[in-house]
Amino acid sequence: MKGLIRKILREQTENTVLVVFGGYPAGKYGKEWMKTKLPGVVDMYDTVIWKDYHNKYLTEAIKEVKDGDFTSVDVIGFSQGGINAYRFANRSSIKLNFLGLIDPSIDSDWSTANFPPNSKLFYNNDNWGKKYDKTYTKWRNELAEAMGGNAVEDKTIKHLDFPTKFFEKYM
Repeated sequence: MKGLIRKILREQTENTVLVVFGGYPAGKYGKEWMKTKLPGVVDMYDTVIWKDYHNKYLTEAIKEVKDGDFTSVDVIGFSQGGINAYRFANRSSIKLNFLGLIDPSIDSDWSTANFPPNSKLFYNNDNWGKKYDKTYTKWRNELAEAMGGNAVEDKTIKHLDFPTKFFEKYM
C-alpha cells in the first residue's frame, strides 16, 4: 500500500514536457505534420510544445519551458528541426531528461556538451544525397562518433518515415 501511495504522489508532483521541432519546409513537414507522425505522444506528457524549425522558435520554446516549471524536459527534432533540438540542449540552462535527433540536419556548431546521457541520434546519411556530402553528412558522422554508443543508424528507413519509427523505438 505504501508503494502505491508513493507512486501516486510521485505522479501528481511530476510535470513533464516534450518539445518537438518539425522539419523543412514548415508548411509541409513542420509541427502540424509532426503531430500526425507521433501518435499518442500527447498522452505521454503533461505538456507538448510543437514548434517549426525556424530559429525564432528555439527562443520561444526555451522561454515556454522556463516559464512552465517542468520537472522533466524531453526535446526532439526532425530534419531541419534537429538543429534547434541540439541547440536547445546547448543554449539553454535547462537540464534535459532526453534528447532525440531524428534524421537531423547538422550545422557546424554542434556540441554534445549538455546532452543527457540517454540522447539518441537516429539517422541515415543516404537520405541526404550528394548535395550534403561535405556538410551535413560530415558533421552528422562526427556527432555520431562523439555520442558513441548512443548513435543509431538504420539505412533502410526513408527520411519521412523516421519520426514514426523513432517514436515506436525510443518513446
